Amino acid sequence: MSGIIRAMNKKIDPWFVLFAVILIVIGCWVGYLSKNFVMRQYDAARLARFAHRIADADHIVATTYDSISLTITGDSVAKVLRAVSSAVSARMPDAEFTCKYGVTATFYKGTNVLGGIEMYKSLFLLNPNQPPFGDSSRVLDTTINTPVEEALRESYRKSAETK
Repeated sequence: MSGIIRAMNKKIDPWFVLFAVILIVIGCWVGYLSKNFVMRQYDAARLARFAHRIADADHIVATTYDSISLTITGDSVAKVLRAVSSAVSARMPDAEFTCKYGVTATFYKGTNVLGGIEMYKSLFLLNPNQPPFGDSSRVLDTTINTPVEEALRESYRKSAETK
């Protein structure tokens, strides 16, 4: 028993404490990064499935919450499809975006709906309950979001003139 008491009275080596703290910090950091890494891989898989589903779209109908719509056809559809498929996850660890996704783009092949996204400038959602994706090329903003918002402003202007 006296041996145990003598062992407890020994001082703890400060280098051992420092080493233990560093290991704990590194372990937490690696765990945090690996969670984010795994979730970004999950987002990439979600986007790849969606991009495959809309790959045959021949036109896009973009609408606002006020039912203003714009149809996109031709080469612009191919540009948008490339922009969507090359987007990256805008997932922020333990955080959420708070912005109003006011434009909905629905992808069609003939009369068949292939899928849709909700947009705010170059950010878009595949599902409102999951993190957004970002289009760094800004094609979504210039081809869909901005023209639809301009049509909405024009509609408001005309509505105000007629009153």
